[in-house]
Amino acid sequence: MQKYKRIGRSNAINYIEEKYGFTPTVKDVSNTFPELSVPDFWPTPEEDVIVSMEYEGKEFTVEITGEEKSLDGADDYQKDEIIDSLTTYLIKHYPSVEEVVFPDFEENWFLFSPKFEGENYNELVTNNIYSDVILKICEPDVNDFPIEELKSELDFDSISIINYNNNKKMPSPNTNIYLSGSGYGIDEIMPYISQYLWYYNPNKEGSEPKLTTVYTTYYNSLVICSESDEPVIIEPNTDSPTYDMDAANETLISSYRIKSNQDNFIICVPIQDMDKGTALAVTDSKGYSYLKEDNADYISINSYMVSNHEDDTSDYDYSSLIYIVSRAEEE
Repeated sequence: MQKYKRIGRSNAINYIEEKYGFTPTVKDVSNTFPELSVPDFWPTPEEDVIVSMEYEGKEFTVEITGEEKSLDGADDYQKDEIIDSLTTYLIKHYPSVEEVVFPDFEENWFLFSPKFEGENYNELVTNNIYSDVILKICEPDVNDFPIEELKSELDFDSISIINYNNNKKMPSPNTNIYLSGSGYGIDEIMPYISQYLWYYNPNKEGSEPKLTTVYTTYYNSLVICSESDEPVIIEPNTDSPTYDMDAANETLISSYRIKSNQDNFIICVPIQDMDKGTALAVTDSKGYSYLKEDNADYISINSYMVSNHEDDTSDYDYSSLIYIVSRAEEE
């Protein structure tokens, strides 16, 4: 609606003048629309508008109501300064912290309402459902981190502390996966970490941190990662897959039998220097590929274990066969 744009434009200018003391140039004003589960080709705009602005060569965004006169808005004019300053503060005051990630603050859509005055960090994170922080450390035990001090100083909505095996390799968890009760998705980073402590609503009465310990088994170049200390046995396998590998444009690299009394773990296969035009894949005996998103070093797949409960000759409850193959990519 043009009314929302007109009022929102004026509100945004007044909001910036009041907050920062300068008059910006308006580059564009756009309506916001509700996120609907059922598509609507003629949606009704919401009262808030997005105003693109510029001042002395710096572009930024304001979100503010266009329904009535108001100075209640949010913007990203200080975003880079806030993230850089808060990162520096956390690393300085908590020396075990190697790296800091703010999953939502760093997104393009995130805006701040309070003005950053140089030290008012808690004002920026308090009562903000998007004030999540990931702290990367490399220490003997994540429980030694002074989390009680941190939560009393800065009221983040959630605190993730990830303990890495090596501070030279600290990939971030999958922040697109947010599991109730356990935090972010860590499958792809399990080869690199030993512990993950996740604390949701740390200052809420009754809230307790959730600690995940990663147990790792190595066999040749394979890495098996689990949240249980139940042993995982890996043995070389001499059998070939039952499907036609030539028809699948595949070449067998190696195969393994995996046995355990647990059936929930991650198998990490290193991505080695492959010939140009080929890709690494992991299959079962029938040729079904089980791939997940890979990082720079590994393809991570779920265990896909088969129950041995009816096999009286087996010493383990579960077993699985995996085949690591190189697959020619289609042109």
